[in-house]
Amino acid sequence: MMKKVSGLIFLLTLLLVSLSIEAKETKAVMTKIYSYEKAIKPNLEKMLLKRNLTYPLSDLYIRIFKHESELEVWGKNKDSKEFILIKTYKAHNLPYNDIDTTKKDLIKNILSIPIKREISEGEIGPKDRIGDSKVPEGYYHVLYHNPWSSFHLSLALGYPNPADAVRGYNIKRINKKGKENILNWWSKNIKIIRNECISGAPSIWYDKLAKPLGNQIFIHGSFVTIGCIPIGDKMIEEVFVLTNPEYVGGTRVDIFPCKYTKINIGKLKKIGEGHPELIKFWLNLKTGYDHFEKTKNIPDVWVDLKTGEYKYKKGSQENLFKI
Repeated sequence: MMKKVSGLIFLLTLLLVSLSIEAKETKAVMTKIYSYEKAIKPNLEKMLLKRNLTYPLSDLYIRIFKHESELEVWGKNKDSKEFILIKTYKAHNLPYNDIDTTKKDLIKNILSIPIKREISEGEIGPKDRIGDSKVPEGYYHVLYHNPWSSFHLSLALGYPNPADAVRGYNIKRINKKGKENILNWWSKNIKIIRNECISGAPSIWYDKLAKPLGNQIFIHGSFVTIGCIPIGDKMIEEVFVLTNPEYVGGTRVDIFPCKYTKINIGKLKKIGEGHPELIKFWLNLKTGYDHFEKTKNIPDVWVDLKTGEYKYKKGSQENLFKI
């Protein structure tokens, strides 16, 4: 009898542990976040005060523009009606990865000297496979904080998301089971991720059927990367602290190929000639970009689980997943 009870207690313990793995960041991680906060809090308070905001914030939003190599951080207090731009960070070596970046360009990136180049097909487009060295494009969340990163500090992003999974299946990058595994993982964890961060690498990253799409996309320190977003060691400390889930909950991170100016839209259409699905994808993202530009509030986004297309109004359509 005692053996059965002990076995039951053991199984219940394992269940509780497994439930907590994808639920909340560990005390050790939170201690690290507060340790960095202590060192830079006065600077953050001054920075926010200049924008009529107080620290800590109650909500945070990040936008990344690949062509411009910029990472924007926007914030709100509880009484704010709109998000306010806090700071624009230089995304070093983005999107020109090691495979196509000259040493001269790399030095310019480290020194934050703008690199004048035209938008080209090689630098943009959504990530859709492991090893393509591309930064994803779409709507994501910060999954967890890593204070022990090889790149000083890092924030893990939720790639692949449900849209990536459906598009990956539709282009036969992953099979049906791989798509279902990704969708099931998000279905179980999306409410948690919207409101806090999970404790370390998600189990879906270790799924062999999902692996062909790639994973482990981070915002991190340092100046170099292959497929991630490096903003330098000092800068990542600010973003690391500002995304504290105990203050701001979950953090949305939206990644765009470029800023949708008239000139850039023309260039996107030009390099997308012969690839109507690519132009459609970029224009689909533009809807969310336009919403924020107009309202300064984060757009609600759903994924069409048949096409992988982003939707901005739920309506009566079925098979939609809210990001």
